[in-house]
Amino acid sequence: MGKLKIPADDTPSRDAFVPLNAGLAAYRQILTQRDNPIPPERSADGLVKTGEGLSKTVRPAKKKDTGTEPVSRYRRVAQFLVLVGSDKAAEILSYLDPDQVEAVSKEIVSIKGITPEEGEAVLDEFRSLLSSPYAYSGSSQGGIEAARRLLYAAFGPEKGESFLVKTVPEAAENPFDFLKDYSGEQLALFFRDESPAAMAMVLSRLPSRLSAAALANTAPARKLEVVKRIARMGETHPEVIERAAAAMKEKARHFGRSDDTAEMDGMGALTAILRHSDISFGDRLLDELSYEDPELSKGLKDRLYTLDDVVLASDRPIQEKLHSMPDMDIALLIKGRSEAFVKKIMGNLSSGRGERIREEGEIMGAVPKIEAEAAAREFLGWFRLNREEGRILMMNDEDVIL
Repeated sequence: MGKLKIPADDTPSRDAFVPLNAGLAAYRQILTQRDNPIPPERSADGLVKTGEGLSKTVRPAKKKDTGTEPVSRYRRVAQFLVLVGSDKAAEILSYLDPDQVEAVSKEIVSIKGITPEEGEAVLDEFRSLLSSPYAYSGSSQGGIEAARRLLYAAFGPEKGESFLVKTVPEAAENPFDFLKDYSGEQLALFFRDESPAAMAMVLSRLPSRLSAAALANTAPARKLEVVKRIARMGETHPEVIERAAAAMKEKARHFGRSDDTAEMDGMGALTAILRHSDISFGDRLLDELSYEDPELSKGLKDRLYTLDDVVLASDRPIQEKLHSMPDMDIALLIKGRSEAFVKKIMGNLSSGRGERIREEGEIMGAVPKIEAEAAAREFLGWFRLNREEGRILMMNDEDVIL
């Protein structure tokens, strides 16, 4: 049987009819064609040569330039697989090469929805390549779960999950999820005889509130060491994580309760933990770190307080600070900020001054991002200092009586 050729235009004729194995060959041809494919060979009568025993395909009309980017070959196949459902998609995926499966899976994850017009166009394209009467029988929604469902159906859970995790690392399940049901006190006890490095690796991958509770119940000296390791957490090989998870699962049973590297933002994880900790605990920890590692302590403080925290702050200190600031500085401070932050600032100004500052912002127009960021840093420096000295109270402080 001759090799199937696809017309240069992306939309084949509905009248073309080929056996299933030729149709699968067509899938591979779509996936391996170049961005600007060479037009297929044509006979004197203007028909595309499709090989011995195959029907002739009428030369499609030239498409108009719509000014939009063409849909990639992987995207078209991904949309088709989502539309036809798990059973038919599984059969097709099983014929593709591993690299093609990964590329198509990545596209499936990125599909948020398929319009009826898009769906009909995709089905029209592929109906002419396969003998089966393919029609809409799946879903118009993609995403991680859709990709997982199709890959599991094609390759089974183990190999399907392997494809998915390789393509979309964030789809990987957390191997330490079995510890989420523990309390902070139980986790602290669980890690009592583990190394600070092991405790840091696990806590950085657990929910922030739970990790904060575990640290709050850990001895001070050990706690400081764990926190420093979390902040410096970098890349950990998946095999190390898997071995640690397996060992801790075994320990948990006796405890009485039932890419090539994985990268972790240690500073971000520790910041999240501190933001969900008791204020006094966070302050003590930052004080201890300031002696042990001033640079790390400063980095944490810079991340710990944001403009979102200003929204929850008591009004009087904000009013006093704004009273000392020029109108232009305030206009720069609120430039491009969230509605909640702007409302907080304007709510602590008189109506007359607020109107002047709005006008100042309009006159100012667009400003360099570096200038707006500098204004925010200066304001947050004042905010952090007054927060640490107790002059600024937060609405969510547990030790504040309203």
